Amino acid sequence: QQYVDQGKLAELARKPDQALEDYSQAIKLDPQDADAYMARALIYQSRYEYINVIADSTKVIEIKPSYAAYIARGSAYVNIGNANPTKRQTDLALKDFNIAVQLSPEKAEPYAYKGLAYYDAGDYDSAIASYSDSLSHDGNYADAYFARGECYPAKLHYDKAISDSEQ
Repeated sequence: QQYVDQGKLAELARKPDQALEDYSQAIKLDPQDADAYMARALIYQSRYEYINVIADSTKVIEIKPSYAAYIARGSAYVNIGNANPTKRQTDLALKDFNIAVQLSPEKAEPYAYKGLAYYDAGDYDSAIASYSDSLSHDGNYADAYFARGECYPAKLHYDKAISDSEQ
């Protein structure tokens, strides 16, 4: 726990390299430390190191499944596909986001993440439905309005796109 605490302090001091070292040391001492893996995955995410995010999030899921781990891993799958469309893994991302919905059905975010995965795959109808689900959980979720508004022009619903952009 000492190295996890040191890692958190290093993050607060804006020293991500030191935090990464501390979390890695914590994992070396206790390979079952889900908190250290999750913290390290989030640093990797901020560095766009999506393969490492997937590896650490998967380890968290094996040790102690959590909403955050499924969201992080699903987002990494989406981001890999954005960087290289030939490596798109929408099915894996959606699987993780669906589990996140099951773990925290009251939250709006996992529905929005599902919308993002659908949008990136070109399935605008499913994206719109997912963003709408997100908004049914949080009617003030501006990101969901914005993202849904981005989908509507593909369906030639310009009036709805304008309406969402005004929310």
